[in-house]
Amino acid sequence: IKRFEDQDDVYEAIVEKIGQSLKEHTDRKFVCLWLEVLAEAARNPEMAQIVQTADQKMRQRVTCLEKAARQARGVKSDIKPEAVAEVIMALFEGLGNRIIQNPEMDKDEVAKVLQIAAQAILQA
Repeated sequence: IKRFEDQDDVYEAIVEKIGQSLKEHTDRKFVCLWLEVLAEAARNPEMAQIVQTADQKMRQRVTCLEKAARQARGVKSDIKPEAVAEVIMALFEGLGNRIIQNPEMDKDEVAKVLQIAAQAILQA
């Protein structure tokens, strides 16, 4: 998130660097650890609170990024930025899960689709 927050054109940064973000979110070691954290959060209310608090902070940052990206391009939308943040986060978290189920995922091709999706989401 930090690499996007410091950019003059957040929209362009998100679209252009989405492949790098995909690689980070589909790193097998990261995903395996994150799935363990989520599993523990499902069993342990204290861990769940920690995960939910961290998620809330991340959603706020993604929401701010989304607003900045739209503003950089003069895009006006009736869609709530919080809903956009949920979808963006779900895409990356879901692709992280997919790498466990399909370790042969063609990340370069998936990144191309993500670029198109990001453009559509940020212009909607």
